[in-house]
Amino acid sequence: MLEHEHALHSELDPSWAVRPLELTQYEGRPVLILEDPGATPLAALLETPMELGLSLRLGAGLAAAVRKLHRQGLIHKDLKPANVLVNPATGQVWLTGFGI
Repeated sequence: MLEHEHALHSELDPSWAVRPLELTQYEGRPVLILEDPGATPLAALLETPMELGLSLRLGAGLAAAVRKLHRQGLIHKDLKPANVLVNPATGQVWLTGFGI
């Protein structure tokens, strides 16, 4: 799965995806190093009730990211809060978890 995600590097745009930088080993186990857009995991924001405006901004950002992903000819296959990073202030969304 990590090799598959790493192979997508050139197809993932950093405006909507967290791109893989390197596939390496750490303590004998494969590790995929990703870019850091400085975002928050959506899963962490869902632990408490979300203000309506924020919910709408993030929903629009998520829809835009998925639209760009599909325009690239890719299908995510594992879209869930743990695979979505967000900037709550701007509504910017980045997808990750492209291993499947």
